[in-house]
Amino acid sequence: MNKFFRVSVFVLLALNLPVSQAFAQSDFEQGRAAIERKDYALAYKILKASAEGGDAASQNAMGVICSRGLGREADFVEAVKWFRLAAKQDYAVAQDNLSRMYFKGEGVARDLPEAARWLHLAARQGFAEPQQRLGVWLRDGIGVKQDYAEAAKWFGLAADQGNADAQLDLGYLYERGSGVDQDINQAIKWYRLSAAQGQAKAQVNLGHLFSGGILIGQDYAEALKWYRMAALQGNADAEHRLGVMYYAGMGVAKNLAEAAKWTQRSAENGNATGQYNLGAMYLRGVGVGRSAEDAVKWFRRAAEQGNVEAMINLARAYEAGEGVKQDGGEAIKLYRLAAEKGDAEAAKALNRLGVK
Repeated sequence: MNKFFRVSVFVLLALNLPVSQAFAQSDFEQGRAAIERKDYALAYKILKASAEGGDAASQNAMGVICSRGLGREADFVEAVKWFRLAAKQDYAVAQDNLSRMYFKGEGVARDLPEAARWLHLAARQGFAEPQQRLGVWLRDGIGVKQDYAEAAKWFGLAADQGNADAQLDLGYLYERGSGVDQDINQAIKWYRLSAAQGQAKAQVNLGHLFSGGILIGQDYAEALKWYRMAALQGNADAEHRLGVMYYAGMGVAKNLAEAAKWTQRSAENGNATGQYNLGAMYLRGVGVGRSAEDAVKWFRRAAEQGNVEAMINLARAYEAGEGVKQDGGEAIKLYRLAAEKGDAEAAKALNRLGVK
């Protein structure tokens, strides 16, 4: 499903738009009902007539139909036409959708400043989602000049409406002191609000704060709680951290089997450090049965993501022929890659092998 357009947008309109926009004409209601029944031919017929009559909700709906290819081939150019007509009537969701088309370059030449302009118009009408996205663009300098203070303003507006992503973003700015005075209590406040809604990254950030003990008092038990919440949602970073805590016995009794379980999950979800750690566990038989072949497998996956320690261990495996066919050339190649990243141990290995 294209994440930029949702059939459920029709429900959103009815619930959240100002009174002048929320109560769409009966033709729009009939068209919406037809879409919900997946009778796209009837929906197109009804909504097109309504849109041609100037109804903004129907124009936006036509844009969704065309962009999603509901009952017909997707036509981004036609979608842009309908989104623009509705957006010019100050229809917030259409302005947001038009912004996304300019951002993606679908049906129109990619134009980030123009995307930002339409996004700003949607955000200023008070809707949390475009406000949060505008904050991201201001924070990252997408289509606009980077401005952390302005980003904080828009994150704050969306966060006050309960937007979990905005609460996460605002918490991060307070943690870093970007665009706002650094305030760890404010950071924790917004992270907690976001985390309570199930935002895994906010849960991970709380885990980092409590496990690090730099900006606040170290509390491994509290960190473990938040990492577990995020890990149970499949967050790879949290799974990796949880594995480390079980391995070291931080905030919980040391349990190598649990450490291996969570490290395996993080590795399978693509976390490079988790992949390296899992390789090391297989190499030494910690929490899992010893297997040089499995160690090589996970060192390779981590090395492919640029993990230097994994490159060195994989190089050693090739050099010794442990878990893989001996290949001095491949070992040298891996040592070189690690040395180019500034690793002194890899440079020593190359020197030992007489490689310049």
